[in-house]
Amino acid sequence: MNYKENRELWVTRVASFRESGMNQSQWCKANEIKLSALGYWLRKLNPRDDSDTEAGIFEFASLKVPDTCSAKSIILEVGAVKIHLNTDFDEKLLLKTIRTLQQL
Repeated sequence: MNYKENRELWVTRVASFRESGMNQSQWCKANEIKLSALGYWLRKLNPRDDSDTEAGIFEFASLKVPDTCSAKSIILEVGAVKIHLNTDFDEKLLLKTIRTLQQL
């Protein structure tokens, strides 16, 4: 089975799980699916924007940035947490940091 076929299969499975009213463990037992596989595909197919804003973790604000911006760094502030980023920041490290903050 190629990736596209596998993805289509899991789109169907995730829809079935959501419509079932069961929790993940119950649904996996009833359908003989590994719990870790369902969890993976739920994360993969779930739009991150919706889950983050519904949980009230992050809200995005629009900013007006002048055409010529000479800033060498920016500061992200979420509640009591401030993250200072230089223009050459490591995107993967920032994503890991945000995921860690979401779990707090």
